[in-house]
Amino acid sequence: MTPAFRLAHSGLQKAPIFPDGATYQRQALPTTPSVLCNPNYPMVYEQNARWNHDRLPFPDGDAFLAFQDGRHALWCAVVYPEADEEALRNIADYTALLFYVDDMGTFGEDSHRDFLGDLQSDSAPKNPVVKALREVESRFQRRIKQGTYGRFRKAADECHPSVQEENSFRDEERILTFEDYLRVRRSTIGIFQYVILIEYCLDLDLEPLLEQDSQLDELSSQAVEHCLYVNDLGSFRKERYQNDDMNAVAVLMRSEGMSLQQAVDHITGRLHEVQRKFDSQSRDVLARYHGHELGGDVENYVAGLGYLISGNVWWTYQCARYNGPGFVWNGHREGLVTLSENATIVHPPNSSERQDA
Repeated sequence: MTPAFRLAHSGLQKAPIFPDGATYQRQALPTTPSVLCNPNYPMVYEQNARWNHDRLPFPDGDAFLAFQDGRHALWCAVVYPEADEEALRNIADYTALLFYVDDMGTFGEDSHRDFLGDLQSDSAPKNPVVKALREVESRFQRRIKQGTYGRFRKAADECHPSVQEENSFRDEERILTFEDYLRVRRSTIGIFQYVILIEYCLDLDLEPLLEQDSQLDELSSQAVEHCLYVNDLGSFRKERYQNDDMNAVAVLMRSEGMSLQQAVDHITGRLHEVQRKFDSQSRDVLARYHGHELGGDVENYVAGLGYLISGNVWWTYQCARYNGPGFVWNGHREGLVTLSENATIVHPPNSSERQDA
């Protein structure tokens, strides 16, 4: 999952971080055990596809089909497997908007300029994408707790300064340290909004509890960190061919001089560390709230964080957005990976044949 409101930028002049056809060994990514798909997904997919077609302007039919190939509604369905149909529909439409704006640079700089100008205006929106955003926001407000919605909007608004900073780094072709990259990326990834939407799905406002319980709040941060590493491991092929170095793999290769394999292994190692902390602290939190009057709410929230982690990992393995147009996953989570402009090719472990994933 990637953030919204990223501006178009000029292509990098530096040499690519890896050549076409590069390979690396991929380990299975650590995750929480349960991956579920929301039973409302078929209907929500249909509604969301129709909404995307009717609300969002595309240059032509092929652009619309390529956008739908990103399988955004499926991400929502595996991240929020227990949401009701209304909540899942609203989240799917909002997510489609974020991906659309993230891709808007492919439609030309004028699209970005018109969108941002209307977004920042106090007047009634004229831009169709801003109109669609305002529509989804009004739907959220019909049933979300007021405090939860306030934190959701704050998290979305706080992305913008970091996105502007990230864009300036792109334009300057600046090579960041890994820690500087993580500082910016934790804000621009936009996942914290989706952590708050767990409360929306559960009809909760946990702000008072999260402010009092630092360990419970830390679980939310660990889920965000987990998604950051998973998304960067999934998307670095796509971003390399878009001349975009704002990715953990590229940053480690540029700033630390790591090879592709070393960078992937380093991030995977950090991911294992985050997963261990999440698992351990989840057990501690659930034990502390066992029998508590808020125990049921906490249990559901922690389960929701686990679904966010497991659903995001599963979607990253199979999504065409990261792995290439028309991508079909062969079900292998580990093995030798070959990277090309149009595809991620996974060679199953111990296989004597090269197979397209």
